[in-house]
Amino acid sequence: MEQYKKARSILGLVGITIFPGFFIYFQNAGEASFRDIWGVTTLMIGGALATFGTVYVISRNWIKSALIVDIGMMLFLNFSILEQIVIKLFPKVYYWHLILIIVFIWILAGIFIIAYFLESIVMTSSDMILLVTSILILINGIFAIPQIVRKVTYSNISKTDQNSSPALSSSSEVHENFYLFIFDEYGGPENLTRYCNFDNADFYQQLIDMKFNVSSTSHNEAYETVTVVPNLLNLGYVNKRTGPSDIAIKRSKLKNPRLYQILKSHNYILNILDSNGFLDLADSTYCYVPENINPEETVAYFILKNTAVYPFYKDSGSKDLEEMHKMFEYGRKSSTFETKNLFTIAYFSNPHLPWFVDEKGHLISELDRFNSWDSNVYLGQLKYLNSCLYPMLYEIIQNDPESVIMIVSDHGFRQPVNAPELFSTTIEDESTYLTNILNAVYYKGE
Repeated sequence: MEQYKKARSILGLVGITIFPGFFIYFQNAGEASFRDIWGVTTLMIGGALATFGTVYVISRNWIKSALIVDIGMMLFLNFSILEQIVIKLFPKVYYWHLILIIVFIWILAGIFIIAYFLESIVMTSSDMILLVTSILILINGIFAIPQIVRKVTYSNISKTDQNSSPALSSSSEVHENFYLFIFDEYGGPENLTRYCNFDNADFYQQLIDMKFNVSSTSHNEAYETVTVVPNLLNLGYVNKRTGPSDIAIKRSKLKNPRLYQILKSHNYILNILDSNGFLDLADSTYCYVPENINPEETVAYFILKNTAVYPFYKDSGSKDLEEMHKMFEYGRKSSTFETKNLFTIAYFSNPHLPWFVDEKGHLISELDRFNSWDSNVYLGQLKYLNSCLYPMLYEIIQNDPESVIMIVSDHGFRQPVNAPELFSTTIEDESTYLTNILNAVYYKGE
């Protein structure tokens, strides 16, 4: 019986520790993989058990030690939330102050539990913790089952089965090189005027001077990347605006899309640049993938961002800036890979948040990386993007003047989506502005 109680108390501790990881996974089951949470969850379980061992050596009471560490894990896992509450009440309290205060309170609570709590009360508390965490994990898991099933189903569909027409090779055809650059969340003129009070005319004039045909009134059908980009690459509306439960289905349409098939059937070879693993690289002859994955794009980040280690698990933005520069450099070099029959497609995950640079190329504050309230943060990154984009396009045209170049975005700046409290209108009211995009085409210098 005693061993059974000990096992329950430890299972309660494990339940508290693994719940954040399972919650994040189940909420994003359409995109995330279970292995995404395995490493960080295992590490936290190890830390919790090591803390339990230390407390047990001191207290010599297994069940009370488990409850003490339960409390400690709850404080650790929710530290960032507690910090925000405390700072609102006491603005002069900083991270290290609060760490010391919480550790002191936790130690006092541990002493009180060891000295005054009856073991029966402690066991009941541990059982309640085990019951609550088990129910929460189970409920979230049940709701995630449809997403997981869809993800598995659509990941197993072969590329040729997904599309109605197979690619037919015609090796004798010769065509001009074709470049398609997609910039995530680059707003069109209507979007930038409404949310940033900014006229992007200077950049558009640079494009016109390079003989681009520029549209100022282009709109996409949605303001979701996972809807728009598959539609663009399939030359039709294969995706519709639906809830996040359909993400697995939507992303499956990126595998060997219709545009790839058509171009390959006309003897094009693929050159793919991808900033975060969004595009399908399977059939590419040339490709660029980032060396550094932004931690804020990982499941581990969303697990750890509320914990006491959050200051040590964040990116300064330097890696983001380095990768952006590398992509533009690779884009310039792409114009020298082949003289004919090269299709270059690039997906740049900027100026989409998290933002990392101002208009002069200086890294911004960590506090502004997700700051949608101040449109100048987004605008600074867009302006810097312009300063990098122009030289790349200019060099491509110099090296490959008979090429076709398209620069587009999926949607505009989504301030009403990320900071709805700033607007008295609804998202639907703002959809016309949200879907206004960058759209310019260079056609052989004509």
